[in-house]
Amino acid sequence: MNHIKSMILVLMLLAGTAFSAEVHVTLSSRMTGSHTFSDGTVIEQWGFREGGGMMGQPQVPGPIITANEGDRVFIHFQNMSPMPHTIHPHGLDADQQNDGVPQTSFEIPMMGSYIYEFDANHAGSYAYHCHVNTVIHLQMGMYGAINILPPNGSNHAWDGGPAFDFERTWLTAEIDLVWNQLGEDADFTNYEPDLFVLNGLDGPQAASDAYTRVDLLDDDVALLRLGNMGYLPVRYSFTGLYAEAVASDGRPLPERISGQGLVVAPGERYDVMLRGLTSGNFLAELDYLDLYDSSVLGQLTLPVTVTGDPSDVWPEDDLEQFRVSIPSPMPFHSSVSFTMGMPSRGMVDVWVHDIRGRLIKQEQVEMDDGSAYTWNGRDDNGSTLASGVYYLRFRHRGKYETHKVTLLR
Repeated sequence: MNHIKSMILVLMLLAGTAFSAEVHVTLSSRMTGSHTFSDGTVIEQWGFREGGGMMGQPQVPGPIITANEGDRVFIHFQNMSPMPHTIHPHGLDADQQNDGVPQTSFEIPMMGSYIYEFDANHAGSYAYHCHVNTVIHLQMGMYGAINILPPNGSNHAWDGGPAFDFERTWLTAEIDLVWNQLGEDADFTNYEPDLFVLNGLDGPQAASDAYTRVDLLDDDVALLRLGNMGYLPVRYSFTGLYAEAVASDGRPLPERISGQGLVVAPGERYDVMLRGLTSGNFLAELDYLDLYDSSVLGQLTLPVTVTGDPSDVWPEDDLEQFRVSIPSPMPFHSSVSFTMGMPSRGMVDVWVHDIRGRLIKQEQVEMDDGSAYTWNGRDDNGSTLASGVYYLRFRHRGKYETHKVTLLR
């Protein structure tokens, strides 16, 4: 089973002062994949994978591409499959040469390659997919997410936007088993989806996937990047939870709207801030709607757990009482430091996780307002860690901040 948590590319996210950088990603296309759902149904999959060469199976969805606002993104694409493919950066401002639409540019033939490039001009949630015979290539799994962070790479929806503790990318789609079996020979005038998926997984699989599922602690705020890569609108409900949409299609909304009953149309993306109101077990409910009469054709539910003691109101002003500065230097070679902003002296819990979510280091330190916490790039055993992306999470009096850092050896 493919898990999105293992798909996130280790990209160099430069933070600190806002300046442009180059982000290079290598993707290859493969048409040799398959997936078995929890009921035993097996489907064929086409898709993208990280890296080049002939080895390896496609990932559905493809690897998440992450960059900072202002970066220049280069996608080194290799077509390692028997059909032509392209990469279309969906929602991003790419020029015609790099837009991946064959009718206005070109296809990448079998064993061909091309470097797509574009500027990440606006923080937000985007996507990419093959634009050759899009109807079936998208259906077969040739899509993925592009997430653009603020210029300094901080945990905010955009520069000066609402803060969050962690994020989840949810890409919905459906699968018509007849289309899946016939491929490009299918009758595209007759679409009757049999399977309804989130991040390529059915409900039971998504519920057990560490990246897809959501577990909130105390006043944690999760940023949900909701994208629709299928052909049916999807309606979301978050009963018993606080859900607020703050951005749509890579731009802040003029006014925030409730996430309860939010409908995400095919190709759309919404950024939703999610938090608990009380402790307990809740459900995110997804209804896949008929395009004509909005009847429910399929459903998927995902458990959301809330533990601890969340407050019953959105504590935006209170969140400012504990702040952690952007990491410096970034990227770092031997150590990275953070300056604490806190109302009074107290204990700060610190956790360090790698990009797969594994706990690397944990400690508790007593800090003052203005004092600095320094991490030396080592684990709890004092062992030197390899180059890559790591996450440092800080907690003080029930308030959390999470920062992403890049270690270069």
